[in-house]
Amino acid sequence: AENENLTVLAHAARLPNEQDKLAQRCTNLQDFVDMYRGVLSVLHRLPNEILLEIFQQTFSHVDKLNLFNNVSCIVGRVCRHWRAVALASPGFWCHFFV
Repeated sequence: AENENLTVLAHAARLPNEQDKLAQRCTNLQDFVDMYRGVLSVLHRLPNEILLEIFQQTFSHVDKLNLFNNVSCIVGRVCRHWRAVALASPGFWCHFFV
């Protein structure tokens, strides 16, 4: 029981250091999010028509036989907004290769 007590005390002594490390990690992650928030907000403000044009132009630059690079599927996985834009465009899906 005494050894177990010493083990618990040793773990407890390390907790403030671990807490400081986690707090620093949270700060670093928040800085990362803040740094890229501006970039992402520009993409969210693009009109759907321009976003669709970007998607459609992408088709001319991909290997249509490579199923892993199927733009229709990739675009739909980026975010809900991109998926909704892609699904709402019948022309976008006429390029779907199986």
